[in-house]
Amino acid sequence: MSLVEGLAPEAGGMLEMISERGTLKCAIPSGPAHFMDGIDKDFCEALAACLFGGDPSKAILVEVADETAGIELLASGEVDVMAGAMWTYGKSVKEESTGFGYSFTQPYFYGKGQENRCLATRQDDSQWSAFVLWVLMSTIHAEDQGITMSTSSSMPDMHLFGPSYSEMFRNAVSVVGNYAEIYARSVAESIPRNGRNTLTTLQNPGPLHFVPPDMMP
Repeated sequence: MSLVEGLAPEAGGMLEMISERGTLKCAIPSGPAHFMDGIDKDFCEALAACLFGGDPSKAILVEVADETAGIELLASGEVDVMAGAMWTYGKSVKEESTGFGYSFTQPYFYGKGQENRCLATRQDDSQWSAFVLWVLMSTIHAEDQGITMSTSSSMPDMHLFGPSYSEMFRNAVSVVGNYAEIYARSVAESIPRNGRNTLTTLQNPGPLHFVPPDMMP
């Protein structure tokens, strides 16, 4: 049985615009090296690899002073995505100050209390927000399945965004590895992996990353 392809990049949407530009603009807030030069950078480069046939050099990393500055660039359209953004529940100061809503991926790092780090996109392009989320989740899936950077060819085809992105999962993992590899390379020396930065072991729905408490029903 043949797989049904998802929708191709929407006309005038972020996927089409980024593809035509030929680069991904990713804001990263200034901070400890294991974040800005580590895990935040890795997810920007994983996105670029998914967008441009496995080429992480297509990621233009835009260092900003803090999260607020990054959100402002995201609101103005000067960047396409922000790494190191903190997921917040309900209407946030970010929305009130910029006039836009924002979509946050599953957190890829948890600190103390509600503290977390996510990839953020503007909420006005659901296809792009979904694309960014799937890139992050592909690294978690790879860890769950025991797929590493060296075995990235085992990652499944992706058929949600049309044929141009069918190999996006293996492109992401071939560049940055699975989530465990990313964490070990970037963060583990400073912050040993434990707690909510590990996979759950629930039988249903199966291994996955934890979610912020405010997202729980």
